[in-house]
Order: sequence, then C-alpha cells, then structure tokens
Amino acid sequence: MSLTAALRREYASNATGVRIREGVTLSHPSFSRQRHISAEPHDWAADDGNGTTIIYHPAPIAITQPGQDESGMGRMPITFAAVPEVVAELVRAAENARRPVTMTLREYLDGNLVPEQVRVFSLTGASVDTRASTVSAVAALPVLTDSARWPRFLYRASGPKSFPGLDRK
Repeated sequence: MSLTAALRREYASNATGVRIREGVTLSHPSFSRQRHISAEPHDWAADDGNGTTIIYHPAPIAITQPGQDESGMGRMPITFAAVPEVVAELVRAAENARRPVTMTLREYLDGNLVPEQVRVFSLTGASVDTRASTVSAVAALPVLTDSARWPRFLYRASGPKSFPGLDRK
C-alpha cells in the first residue's frame, strides 16, 4: 500500500493536528500466532488493510523511521517490551536463522480505522534481553542495505529536474 495523500500531508506539516497511530504485527512460522502491538495505552481494533479486523495490544514500543537518525541509512531501529511468552517465541525464532521475523508496520490517522500505509520489513540483528523482557532489532526493507542512504535519490542543482535550493554558488 502506497503512502496516501492524507498521510503525506501529515508527515509534511501536521497541519490538521491529527495524530498518526502505529500498529505493529510480528509474525514467524514458529510463532503460535501473530503478535499485534502498539504504543497506545489500551487495546484497540483496526482494519489490517485487507478488510480483516485485528486487535492491537499495548506494549512500550519505539520505532525510529528510516532517515530520522543522524546516520541517514535505510535502517529502522525498533525496541519494544514484550510479555515472557512473546520473548520466548522470539528467542526460538532467532534460532531459526533461515527465516527472519516479519514485521508489518501499519500507520493510521487518528479516527480512521483503515491504514493509510502498510509496510513490511524483515527484523534483523534481534537482541532479546530475557531479564528485562525487551527486544531490540533493526527492521530493514529487502531493497535497502546498510551502505545505502535514505532516500535513494540523486538531487541536482541544475539540469532537467533541478532543485535550485541546492545551488550553493
């Protein structure tokens, strides 16, 4: 699902004051079921983008969108707290290195229960702290590498598609 005009407007200016809600789904063949989590303080239901209702459960979660840290790399660090059952499933999934954990990030505009954007990532480098029940990982798009800047565009100060604001002469 591509970025909608409404979500693009919110990213650009937050002019309407509408809050963007994020819902995360974690899945792996070894999981007993998909895990739906959100930083919201209560359970909430929303559409998954295909017409199926899912319920997100609260879990302290921090997501740094690609390009929003000083590295500019195409990585998306994620850290979240999980109940012991989820931590145990993630540890088992980490042992099955052939299949990474899939993370689906859905972004909703507050008041709208249909996602404005759905993105699917593979979790890599997962580190599970079983004592604190926290998980840290990097969500990566398959087409991005750690050596690629985000976004992967070439901006020119002159030419057929010029950006004169880049001209420092």
